[in-house]
Amino acid sequence: MAVADAPLESTEEQKAEALRLFDEAVRARHEERAQGAMNAVTAARRADPQLRSVDVLVGEIALEQKSPETLRRAAEYALERGENESSANLLSAIEAWMSRGEKGTAKAGQLAEQFLSDAAKAEPSNASVSFFHGELSRLLGDGLNAHRHLLAALYRQQPWRSAALLENKMQLAARESADQAKTVMLAPPSEQAEAVLALRNATSSEAGESNALAELLRVTPTVQVFALLDDSALSGSRALMQGEGSGSQVEASVPYLDRPADATK
Repeated sequence: MAVADAPLESTEEQKAEALRLFDEAVRARHEERAQGAMNAVTAARRADPQLRSVDVLVGEIALEQKSPETLRRAAEYALERGENESSANLLSAIEAWMSRGEKGTAKAGQLAEQFLSDAAKAEPSNASVSFFHGELSRLLGDGLNAHRHLLAALYRQQPWRSAALLENKMQLAARESADQAKTVMLAPPSEQAEAVLALRNATSSEAGESNALAELLRVTPTVQVFALLDDSALSGSRALMQGEGSGSQVEASVPYLDRPADATK
């Protein structure tokens, strides 16, 4: 490439503005404001043409809008730029399967499986790739492969992918800030978050703590409970899960809990 063709380096101000717009695009997407999300991500790229992950976000928005042509172009651009290779190949696989009405089920399925294979090679721990591969195999009538890929997706799930877990963490952080007379504005706590806060406040009574933990287990997936108990605000309650009785039985029921390395197999 000639020196004259090299992209200009964005200023720090442009990079900061691009990141702000990218955050706005993500927020708009999760608030189901698709056009607002697309406008924000377009403005983000205009502010900083080198901003990463833009094309994958465009592809995800296009998928939600059922716009296969935009989805295809976004995935291709991401691969050309060498960004988010696994996610870009996953989007390409979805677009290929969406085109089965034109290409035929067999051809579209074969193409989608190739993209999924490339996505898995790029990021073996990507649970979404394994999940879609399982669904694709099921739709193609391959039950054995469907089971294998869906099980692989299950093993690759991480608690941090849960919006509920992040909300619980934010509620804990807000409560700690309130204890230090620092106000934080948050939406009212969900049922899970209320159980988390109740457990945090129950440490003065062993019976109360046990009841609070039981309520948390009732409304929260077990793997997320263990992730929450790693938080310093709740670490004292982890002993209840590791002691005698129902806590130890629950812990034993979580596959590979004491062998996290197995999750990538």
